[in-house]
Amino acid sequence: MCNVHVHCVDDVVRGPDWDTHMEGRPGCKVRDLLTELYDKAGHAKQWWLVRHTAGMLRKKVEDLAKAATDIIVRQKQLAVGLPPEPREKIIIRSASL
Repeated sequence: MCNVHVHCVDDVVRGPDWDTHMEGRPGCKVRDLLTELYDKAGHAKQWWLVRHTAGMLRKKVEDLAKAATDIIVRQKQLAVGLPPEPREKIIIRSASL
């Protein structure tokens, strides 16, 4: 996790295309490390880490309304925004009309 933190700082300071030369190998960019972390976090169901790395990778949901509806219909919580509070809001049920 320490390497992840260091590379997250590198992403902010040097950009996602900065070559880290991790393990002495050229061509290992911060973006590649974040993508690997994003995939592993998804498989491990570490949703907070998926959200965080998705934001750093500037991933977008093509149909956000449909995706949000699918989550809420399944009675799951939906976090919108960036932590910490108050920039993050949790939706726990659909709004009544």
